[in-house]
Amino acid sequence: MDQPGRIILLNGVPNAGKTTLAVTVQAMLEEPYWHLSLDDFLHGYTAQHWTGPNPPSFAQVMGGYLRSLRQLALCGNNIVAEAVLTPDRLGTYLELFGELPVLLIGLHIPLQEAHRREQSRSDRTHYEVTARDLEWVHAHELYDLELDTMRLAPHEAARQVLALVASPPSVTAFQRLKTTAGG
Repeated sequence: MDQPGRIILLNGVPNAGKTTLAVTVQAMLEEPYWHLSLDDFLHGYTAQHWTGPNPPSFAQVMGGYLRSLRQLALCGNNIVAEAVLTPDRLGTYLELFGELPVLLIGLHIPLQEAHRREQSRSDRTHYEVTARDLEWVHAHELYDLELDTMRLAPHEAARQVLALVASPPSVTAFQRLKTTAGG
């Protein structure tokens, strides 16, 4: 393999618009980018598997998701992926993706809008976002780009992501986080 693929990592709470933005970015990029979400992996099991006598653990599925993203990138695939990057998961992300070209994008949404969006969903079990979730997901505070997905239409936000992809910073937020973490 010559060069690893680039990773656009969209971080935000549930209902921040990660999937909508990922699909929009993917459609607007000239180069092919693979899109995967943790929900894709969670839906890999049927409901009976989740409620059966030996259900898979969330950590097990999350580990498979993250390691799959890493392998895809190491094989040269560009990826637009979704994350809920909490402090307890930051070390895992840095360990798996620390040497890969990652652009970290923070998606922000007001709590009331997250609740409104959740109520309109029918594609998964409802999750009630809390004020703590909003803080926790962005606790690392470093991003290459931050977007307010309530104020920006998906195509407007995607144009900002494409501009970042076209002209990435010389030192990315992910590299700074890795340095800060001692990696």
